[in-house]
Amino acid sequence: MTDHRAAAQPAPFDLAAAIAEGDTLRLAVRTALTGRRITLPLRYWLQSAHLTAPATDAAMARKAVEGGTASVARMLERLGLTGDDLADRLEISRDLVGARLA
Repeated sequence: MTDHRAAAQPAPFDLAAAIAEGDTLRLAVRTALTGRRITLPLRYWLQSAHLTAPATDAAMARKAVEGGTASVARMLERLGLTGDDLADRLEISRDLVGARLA
């Protein structure tokens, strides 16, 4: 009988070669995308939270929409930013931002 187990075994994995190939591909993609980079205004940055209030409960939906930005002031404070910093970055009135954060 012939032992087929030896033929079915994969070749040893070369981690260093795989890392080098991944780095080469990553750099090629980065180079290819260089002309497509853009600096977006803050308002287009990643939204990492969303409203989850059920739309069928009108009172809860209203509270979520009206108070949906209540945590922004705390987030800014944790980052060492102020409402004025946010207003300047968004190029809008400091009074408007201050009123919304109050």
